[in-house]
Amino acid sequence: MMFAMMPIILGSICYFVWYLRSRKLPEGFLEVKGKAISSLIVLLFLIHPNLVQYMFDTFNCTQIDEEARMKNDL
Repeated sequence: MMFAMMPIILGSICYFVWYLRSRKLPEGFLEVKGKAISSLIVLLFLIHPNLVQYMFDTFNCTQIDEEARMKNDL
């Protein structure tokens, strides 16, 4: 469940950090929104391989007594 919520959590954190940063700087809202989106894209790019590997490990099965079982749940 944590991995499914990761993009939403990261998006909230990015927006919150840039919102706090914008209160100190005289930049417009669109500038802050652009920086938050850029940060989110970079973070999701870094997390994507781990998310995909975790999801594929869920479907990693082996045959035992003619029945498919997950390798992680043996």
